[in-house]
Amino acid sequence: MFAHTVTVAADLMSNGTLKSMLDLLKQAVILAGGALMVFGGITVGSNLKDHNGPAITGGLLELAGGALIAACGVFFTQLAS
Repeated sequence: MFAHTVTVAADLMSNGTLKSMLDLLKQAVILAGGALMVFGGITVGSNLKDHNGPAITGGLLELAGGALIAACGVFFTQLAS
């Protein structure tokens, strides 16, 4: 069973399918992190006007989470190449 899995993985790596799948995954993770950062920034900006403390905190956490996700995508890019 394990030998078959290794053979399948080697076949995927040899024809470039795995590399193209990893490239697509890296781009999707970075894009998702960027989108989360944008929505976090919008949340912070719209709630600063209203002086809504809990919503500002949520927006800042969303912004930080998006930055962390995007950073993981960039790290994954460095790791896979």
